[in-house]
Amino acid sequence: MNIDFPFSEPLLSSLSCAQSHGGSGLAGKLLRALHFGGDILVLSIHRENQVLVPHGDTRLELGDCLTVLGDKESVRELTTRLE
Repeated sequence: MNIDFPFSEPLLSSLSCAQSHGGSGLAGKLLRALHFGGDILVLSIHRENQVLVPHGDTRLELGDCLTVLGDKESVRELTTRLE
């Protein structure tokens, strides 16, 4: 799911829920160890029936859905990486 906000560049402009899969190589890693590139802020992690507030020591698991905010291109690249 992507939501575009009517902000002018270079303001943050895209909200996305990207799900981690085995091929992404992110499962088992700490959030602080990941370098998403661009301007990305992880707002929440949806895991099973829980919503987690992410911290640097949060370890990602398969199937986690990351709600992120950032510029359109950075969010698009992260979503592609997680698919």
